[in-house]
Amino acid sequence: GVIGFAAQTLTDFTIEFNSPAAPVTYPLFQRDLAIHGAAGKFVIKNGNLGYSVAGRLFGGPMQATGNVTLGVGNKGFNVNLQAAEFRHSVLGKDLPLRDLKAAIISTSERTPYDITATVLGGSMTLKGELESHDLFDGELQVSGIDFQEFATLYAPGNESEGDITGHFNCSGQLG
Repeated sequence: GVIGFAAQTLTDFTIEFNSPAAPVTYPLFQRDLAIHGAAGKFVIKNGNLGYSVAGRLFGGPMQATGNVTLGVGNKGFNVNLQAAEFRHSVLGKDLPLRDLKAAIISTSERTPYDITATVLGGSMTLKGELESHDLFDGELQVSGIDFQEFATLYAPGNESEGDITGHFNCSGQLG
C-alpha cells in the first residue's frame, strides 16, 4: 500500500496477518487476552484504521470488527465483538460469559455500549453510556441466573437453589 506522511488522505495501506501456531495477545481490562489461530486484516485509509480479527478466545471462536479514527486528538472508535466465551473478573472471580455480543461506538464525548451474553445458566444485557470517558449511566438486566452456579463460583461448598432475575440501573463517575 501507500503511506502518505505529508497528507493522511494519501494513505491506503493494508496489513493482513495469520498466526496459526503462536497466540496473539491483546491487552484489555488489565489482562492479556490470548487469541489462538488469529487471522485478520487492518486497513488504514483516509485517517481511519479498519480492522477484522478472528480466532479462538478462551477455547471458542471469536470475531472482532471495527474502526478507529486516527490522528492527534481523535478518540472515535467502534467495535463489534462476538465470542463463544469471554471471561471477565467480577467481584474477584473469573465470570464466564458465553455467546457474548458487544457493540461499542465511541466519539470524543460519548461511548454507548450494548452487551448481551448467557451467564451462569441465565442471560444478561448491559446497556449504557460513558460520557466524557469518566461519567457513566447503565442498565443491567439478568434473567434466570442459576443461584447454585452463582454459589458454586462465589461461595464454594454452600448449597443453594433457585434463580436470579432482576433489573439494575446505575450511574456514577469512574475512579
